[in-house]
Amino acid sequence: MLILLLVIILGGLLLAGSLFGGRRDSRPQSRAAVGGDKPNFLVFLVDDLDMHTMQVMLDAGLLPNIKSKIVDHAVDFQNAIVPCSICSPSRATLLTGRYSHNH
Repeated sequence: MLILLLVIILGGLLLAGSLFGGRRDSRPQSRAAVGGDKPNFLVFLVDDLDMHTMQVMLDAGLLPNIKSKIVDHAVDFQNAIVPCSICSPSRATLLTGRYSHNH
């Protein structure tokens, strides 16, 4: 489940970087946009990273920043699902909000 959380968080960072990385508007954001009442979520989407490999790398101390900044402060989702077991339709569902049989 830890891997799933990391997958969701990595995907969110990649998506946020692609969506907001090219922003050219220099006007300051409103307080509601920066630190409003709504919670912030990051989604990491990683392809072909199984739970065993990630746990071995964490246990060996190969990912100290990921462990200290993400894993140690993360929420462990015990009951998670995917829209499709194949990675491309699952990613498309996450990005579009459509069922995998519709794209």
